[in-house]
Amino acid sequence: MKLTQKVGEYFAESLGTFLFFAIIYMSAVFGGSLAAFAVGLGFGALVLALGSYTEAHFNPVLTVAANLTHAVRGTKKMVPALMDTMSYLLAQLIGGIAAYQFISWVRESIVDIQLAAYNTTGSVSGEVTRDQISDQFPVLSNSFLEGSADLSFMLEAVLTFFFVFTVISVVRSEKVKQYGGIVAGLALLAITAFSNQITGASFNPMRSLVPALFEGGDPLKNVWLYILAPLAGGLVAVGAYLLLEALKSGEKRAVNTVISAAPKTKKRSTRKRKK
Repeated sequence: MKLTQKVGEYFAESLGTFLFFAIIYMSAVFGGSLAAFAVGLGFGALVLALGSYTEAHFNPVLTVAANLTHAVRGTKKMVPALMDTMSYLLAQLIGGIAAYQFISWVRESIVDIQLAAYNTTGSVSGEVTRDQISDQFPVLSNSFLEGSADLSFMLEAVLTFFFVFTVISVVRSEKVKQYGGIVAGLALLAITAFSNQITGASFNPMRSLVPALFEGGDPLKNVWLYILAPLAGGLVAVGAYLLLEALKSGEKRAVNTVISAAPKTKKRSTRKRKK
């Protein structure tokens, strides 16, 4: 592949990550009960829109899973697979940082607008401070319920397994791969709606790492969960997919072996014997 094509592929991945993370962060702050729909439908739309330019992962777990699958099945050599993985992770990091900075600016701008409005019209309880208004909006980092680290780890791992296994199985199937973006979006919508109030619904190490690096404190202290749990779930999903493919291939080989080993019957001659 030409260098310009590779640059375009990584740029598309970075652009898609920026747009996807912007949707996630905006939903975290303003989405409310519709956050899961925004995240799932937004992901599906971006996969369909950018899928012809990039593999459209926007998630390190999907990147690792896809390239590991290629390397194990021999469709991509180990070194190119590793280089692609590192390049995609860098593109996702750049897009994620840009999205975080953009939505942080939007959040702070809205806080300033509301602060000016409160102080202009006045308040019964006196002047409203900036911190009071800022506290009304959630932060962009993930957080889990106090005392639920074990539960949150299991949920993030199991639901990421479901997401990654679904995506890999669909996009690598010739019969249904054209529906990959739709299926991926619906799968992400389902698991986000299910776990948003418990774990913060990450399933994406980069989505959690970027805010943690900027905000520090508890988000940075707890970010290990949002890195290790999705990776664990994703790796198990790859293992399950490869196992099923191996069993299916073994079944096909067994059938072919039986067919080839079956005794061949000689065709009767259609010629009439001469009297």
